[in-house]
Amino acid sequence: MFAALLTCITASLGATALNLEVQPGQMLNTIDEKVYGHFFEHIYHSANGGLWGEMVWNRSFEESPADYGLWFLEAGDVTQEGQGTNLRLPFGDVAWADYELTLEAQKTGGQEGFLILFRVAGDDDFYWYNLGGWGNSRHALERGVSGQGRWGQVGPSVPGKIEKDRWYAIRVRCEGPRLQVWLDGEQMLDFTDEEHPHLAGRVGVGTWSTQARFRNLRVTSLDGAGTARTQRWGAFLGGLRHRHLQTKHRRAPQQRLLRRIARQRRGNRP
Repeated sequence: MFAALLTCITASLGATALNLEVQPGQMLNTIDEKVYGHFFEHIYHSANGGLWGEMVWNRSFEESPADYGLWFLEAGDVTQEGQGTNLRLPFGDVAWADYELTLEAQKTGGQEGFLILFRVAGDDDFYWYNLGGWGNSRHALERGVSGQGRWGQVGPSVPGKIEKDRWYAIRVRCEGPRLQVWLDGEQMLDFTDEEHPHLAGRVGVGTWSTQARFRNLRVTSLDGAGTARTQRWGAFLGGLRHRHLQTKHRRAPQQRLLRRIARQRRGNRP
């Protein structure tokens, strides 16, 4: 209302200068003592990394920054336990061209399903098949292209959702610009990207507001030239050196160290 009134005054005065006087030291009214809060949206780094000044994420040694998630190796499986969005774990060789990717995935919590990445050439150049996206209501292919802003859906979508604690078998086939995806043996996608095709890149897994487990990943070359030789999950885990992936057994010493620091702050020595 004040803005509208100011606009009317300015219009009526034409080019005449308008002076406003502000007196911050003068109190006109008080706020009820029972009103002591306000709306605060806990996103990006406005709180965690902003108002919270700790150097240790989430007040422990367990959590990586929200941009990466909580990735762990556990009994041969890769798990993601963070609650953030756009959490990706790509790996493999950017030179891989035509291949089939197979794996199993399980949703363990959260609002949506999981992301299966392929032809990942960089952070902004990739495909992922979004299973259980858009509020766990449908499945669709999304593509990111450098210089075109946020990634977006390409090709048709299929209604569907991802159930919690159920293992799903996923198969992705990349052959030139043609991309195909199957879920539990049922084909979800058969799409040829004629606009901005990515013809080579790594594979990966990801989540969006969801916790998940992944196992039995395998990549097999289609071109016969060994570009993406058959690779099993164990080979990936054996050679994987991802800065945001850790093993479960690291938690115990980290928690002990945190408890020791807390005791020292209270004046108690171990």
